[in-house]
Amino acid sequence: MDYKLYDNADWYYEEALKHYCFAKKKDVSALSDEDFSEVEKWSGMHIAMFMTWIVRHNFESGLFSGINGAEDALADLRAERITGSDFLEDYCDGKLHSENLSEEIIPFLEDFYGEYFKPFYTDWVIDGIFDLPFEFGWDWEEYHQLEELLDERYNEYLGDARRKEKKQGADNGGFLKKLFSGFGKPKT
Repeated sequence: MDYKLYDNADWYYEEALKHYCFAKKKDVSALSDEDFSEVEKWSGMHIAMFMTWIVRHNFESGLFSGINGAEDALADLRAERITGSDFLEDYCDGKLHSENLSEEIIPFLEDFYGEYFKPFYTDWVIDGIFDLPFEFGWDWEEYHQLEELLDERYNEYLGDARRKEKKQGADNGGFLKKLFSGFGKPKT
């Protein structure tokens, strides 16, 4: 499988920094190392939420088994002893890419994540949690709300995929039936 980068917290850092300064009523020059660390988490929150869903549904790749401490971190994330933000930062370098994912989930990710997840996530945040998509830290209760919505989307995706497969099978069956309908019949 070729490496493909789907999302990167660095892409949102400047926007998160602006929102952080606004929310905390601080000037950039007054921010501490702790503040900058929090901005990094804000910039990747949507990726952390999605990656947590991946891990909690066992859709991560085997790549993590070769990373020192990652197996324990995966167990800790599943048991809610660490946050998705910490896992994303410590084991994914703030990125969501193909090497983090099992091949099973990539079609869903490519169908849903790029075009639909970001607006879906932003709407969920704005409608359900805060006014702005960068204004919050990790919260397990909020994650569980999103997890339910992601589960629904994934189940819809699986249902759509099954219907397409069935339809293609029916189409192929009809085509094959017509193609082979003359075989085995005596010529007149």
